[in-house]
Amino acid sequence: MQNDLETFSDKAFLADGENISSLVIDKRDTDKKQKTDRVWCTVTTEKDDISYEKGVVLDYYLYDKAGWTLDNYTVDDSEKWVVRPLKGVDENTISNNLAGQTVTVDGEAWEIIASEVSKVSIQSEDTDLEKKTSQVTLAVQLDGEVETVEGTLIADYEFDRAWKVKNLYAKDSLRAEVKDGKALDVSADSILDDIQNPEIKYGVSGAIQKVTISKDEVEDFSVDSQQSKSKGTEQTIQCSAKLIKSNVTFNVAINAEYVYENGAWNCYQIDPVLTFDSAELQGEWKGTYIKGGGNGVAVLEITEVDGNNLKGTYSYTPYKTNKWSQPGSYEVEGEFVPDGLLVTLKAGDWVNEPEKYMSVTKQDISAVLYADDAIMKGSGQESCIFNISKQ
Repeated sequence: MQNDLETFSDKAFLADGENISSLVIDKRDTDKKQKTDRVWCTVTTEKDDISYEKGVVLDYYLYDKAGWTLDNYTVDDSEKWVVRPLKGVDENTISNNLAGQTVTVDGEAWEIIASEVSKVSIQSEDTDLEKKTSQVTLAVQLDGEVETVEGTLIADYEFDRAWKVKNLYAKDSLRAEVKDGKALDVSADSILDDIQNPEIKYGVSGAIQKVTISKDEVEDFSVDSQQSKSKGTEQTIQCSAKLIKSNVTFNVAINAEYVYENGAWNCYQIDPVLTFDSAELQGEWKGTYIKGGGNGVAVLEITEVDGNNLKGTYSYTPYKTNKWSQPGSYEVEGEFVPDGLLVTLKAGDWVNEPEKYMSVTKQDISAVLYADDAIMKGSGQESCIFNISKQ
């Protein structure tokens, strides 16, 4: 009967690589008058270290010349087969099973894809064929686009018509290493070159200015943190530096987002933020003023700086002097507002009082320090507009 099944020509009983290990007759019904013989059997086959126990019914017919000949057979639906493992899990099966599994690497979920599995070796295996379970200790190497991971995994298998992973976890914490040539360049030159818009708005309502970040003005650049996700292909960089202008120093905080794609790192977002650090205000600020009655020279002498409190004198000298356009100077006192680089000074006593002046001649000083231009723009006597720079 086994030979009849193996050699039956109308349809193949065995798949490629499959063989019959046993055939047991459970019952039969022979009718010599009708020349028929039906046999119920349990046939056990083996393939790829798996045993398949199948119910098979063979129908024989007695031919005058050929004798008893297998005319046909039927096999139970495969869902009724008893399928058992003959041995534990092999490395090839394990490699195929790892795809789609997830392990924790550096505290982040790493979903394994087939192309990342570069090395698998079984260190130990505890298999119970009766219970259809196996626990396998594996040495594994995963190669992602940017990072590589080596470590030991524990795989719990159960057999259900095939060996299937029920649980996969690391024996010890898994850590990733950046592959050679794949590290993100986080140098000052690289990060600053990737700033798409180097002009940053700074100030408060009514006193907004644009401050330019230039590499030759940046000092004390440092990478404060570097966070990695998506198998190292996404990087978030937190940096800090000093931006040194002529009269103002800013703290710079940079948040940069990078993605590794198509074999290269691409910057998707950089957000620089400026905060005030310090200003050099004390000294003489000199320039020109413009007013309806005539233009001239304006000088703001800041003599005392105590925190944000300022004291000094403001003087003006017209280009053309007449009885209503005379030089003068008066004391000023007030404060510097770092958030807007604002100078607000109250007019005090005359130092050099003109012979002729109007009630609006001596006025408070209101100005903005423009970091990029190294100038102070504002209004002074008689609401004139001045533009002064530090001498």
